[in-house]
Amino acid sequence: MNDFLHFKFLHNKKEDMNFDEEAVKLFQKLNIDPSKFNSGHYNPLDPIYKHPTTSGVIYVGNQNAAQSISLMNSLNITHVVNCTSGHSQIPNYFPTKLKYYVFPVIYKFK
Repeated sequence: MNDFLHFKFLHNKKEDMNFDEEAVKLFQKLNIDPSKFNSGHYNPLDPIYKHPTTSGVIYVGNQNAAQSISLMNSLNITHVVNCTSGHSQIPNYFPTKLKYYVFPVIYKFK
């Protein structure tokens, strides 16, 4: 059973959980030190994974991050996966400076 399903299965019971402690465990599994990143309510960019040997980081970001080449450069970001589409599509602002991949994530309700 993978860790996520195992975690969900074990913690579906109503019990007092220490969510801070669980967050620390999750950050450790993802190799992320949250003290090194912004901790505001809404950050333009947040790390979601750090490779344990290469230290490469995967971030998730918003339009403010997408428009800031200085932010991208400060974090050594060279590639962007743009998951927006349709009316909510965010442009690829720096096609001559960053490598873009398009992966439109949409939900269709029937």
